[in-house]
Amino acid sequence: MTFARVRAMVLIGALTVVGLIVALVTVFSDDQASGGASAGCKAGQPYADTEIRQEDKITVSVYNGTGRAGVAAAVAADLSDRGFKAKAEKNDPNQADVDGVGMVRYGPEGVGSAQVVRAYLFGEATREYDPNKKGAAVDLIVGKNFVELARLTDKNIALADLGQPEAPAGTCERAAG
Repeated sequence: MTFARVRAMVLIGALTVVGLIVALVTVFSDDQASGGASAGCKAGQPYADTEIRQEDKITVSVYNGTGRAGVAAAVAADLSDRGFKAKAEKNDPNQADVDGVGMVRYGPEGVGSAQVVRAYLFGEATREYDPNKKGAAVDLIVGKNFVELARLTDKNIALADLGQPEAPAGTCERAAG
């Protein structure tokens, strides 16, 4: 065996041992308490689902806050055409009067879904978090300044501008998994 081969084998062996030592030190010195985002949640604290979902996984109840007849039905139909499970409702249970383009009301399980609906309103819809709202369904109250829903490209730009939704105060973000 030549000196060059012996030197190469020693070098490869030494690098292998160093790599193994680095891997072992990294694994055993990991001091994270938990790998999920829900670490540190208090007992009984509601989980906020911040996952951005596809339209076909989102249920939207559309209410008219404009004073113009038929707006909720038209917006619900438009949302349905875009893949949402949308239905027009008669009266907003909170009797909201919305001056802007709209308001999105959601509970802990609808945080991520609300972000998608807001993106279809160019990110201009106000948010209303209701800690007592059950389920992942989102309410959309169409406002007086509503003109149209965003097209796919505009929705994607607005969604990127809005960023990842944050868990509302008093909730704990559910770990992805």
